[in-house]
Amino acid sequence: MCPQLELADQAACDANYDVAYMNSQAFHPDYDDAIRQDDLEIPVEAAEIIRRYGLTEVPYFWAKHPQAINEMEGMSRREMQHHIVNLAKRIATDPTVGLDTSDYRSYRAIRNAQIRSRR
Repeated sequence: MCPQLELADQAACDANYDVAYMNSQAFHPDYDDAIRQDDLEIPVEAAEIIRRYGLTEVPYFWAKHPQAINEMEGMSRREMQHHIVNLAKRIATDPTVGLDTSDYRSYRAIRNAQIRSRR
């Protein structure tokens, strides 16, 4: 649910989220299982921001790197929104996001692909 939107804007927001959600499911076969983990606690404000802007890759990133959620501790809603949008941009454009907390196999696969692409 997108807060404070007109009905038409709400429908557009929901449609945008649904498309982004289906894309994330298609890209990550374990998407639903990952974001529905019992120990994954996404703040309500963050979930509203994700829904409003269709940033479905962010919860998947947090599922794989749960310590990253703690970065938002003490943030205002505006700061949280800025943080989440910037994180979504980094996820979309930088394949090394989260490499420092990845398992070695994932890290090595990404680094090897980066090295091959430079040749």
